[in-house]
Order: sequence, then C-alpha cells, then structure tokens
Amino acid sequence: MRGARALASVLVLGSASYGIGTGTASAAPPPQPPPQLTRDEVDRALDALNGIVERGMKRTGVPGVAVAVVYKDQVVRLDGYGTRRVGQDAPVDADTVFQLASLSKPLASTVVAGAVGDLTLRLGPKPMTFRLTHYDGDTYYFETAGENATGPSGVTFKGDENGRATSVTIEAFDGSGLGTFRRS
Repeated sequence: MRGARALASVLVLGSASYGIGTGTASAAPPPQPPPQLTRDEVDRALDALNGIVERGMKRTGVPGVAVAVVYKDQVVRLDGYGTRRVGQDAPVDADTVFQLASLSKPLASTVVAGAVGDLTLRLGPKPMTFRLTHYDGDTYYFETAGENATGPSGVTFKGDENGRATSVTIEAFDGSGLGTFRRS
C-alpha cells in the first residue's frame, strides 16, 4: 500500500512538472524570443550577401538562387541571382517560383508548422482532400499533409513549371501504375 501511494505521488508530481493536467490549454502561443542579431549586424550581413551568394553559386554550379531576408517579421531584402535554368536567359528575381524539391520540402513543412504554431493555419483531424476532376482511376482520393510534405503524391503543382500543361500531367497518370505510387 505504501508503495502504491509513493507511486501515485510520483505520478502526480511528474504530471504537474510536465504541465499535464485537467486544466484548459492556453489559446495564445508563447511569446517570440528576442532577436539574436541587432539591426546593425543584419545590415553588415546584407552588405556581404551578394558575395556569399555568388561564391556559393560558383562553387556548387547552381544556375540561380532566390534569397529572402526577414528581420523582426519584416522582409528587409528580396533578391534573385543568376538564371532559372542553365542555358536560358530567364533571370531569377523575387517572384521566381521554383519546383518543390527534396530540399524545399522540409523548408515548406517548417513554414506550415510555423503557421500552425501562430494559429494562422489549422490542421484538422481529417486529411487534406483533393480530387483530380479529369481522372478517376486513382483508388486513393485523399492525401495527408505528411504525404504531401514527403512527396509520394505524384501530383505536380502550379509552380512546378515542368514544361507540360496540367492536362498532359493528368493524362500521364492514366496507366502509370498508381497502385504503387505511394510506396516511394
């Protein structure tokens, strides 16, 4: 009996120390931490940015880069460097849309998580749903946010600019073996 009371005390104290209880959760997110840089430090970094980006592009062979710098919730710099594709003259600017690729998926997921944390976006208990109106061969009619973030959906997005019209992309689904497309 004494052991049971001791265990119950530990559980109650442990629950209290981890904020587990029957009270209602606060709707307000925690306050933002103070900036780790001063505006002068940001300005010095901005002065060096062109050289940093240009050296990085030369070292990696990346044809173009879009850069955004945000300080205290304000955009302080939007720039584009280079071209969208090797051998093309289309310059990258602040409005350039790149494909959602392997590296950008965790970045996009972080943005979504931030919006959820700021309470500007709500992810419900049901998965996001969509239906391709021109294609009914898919036995899957929903996609979760996790599937979208990890890339197994196989659906291209408006920003993909893969050189094909949306109707061509949808037609490509026909006979593409969709039974295995989520196993990537």
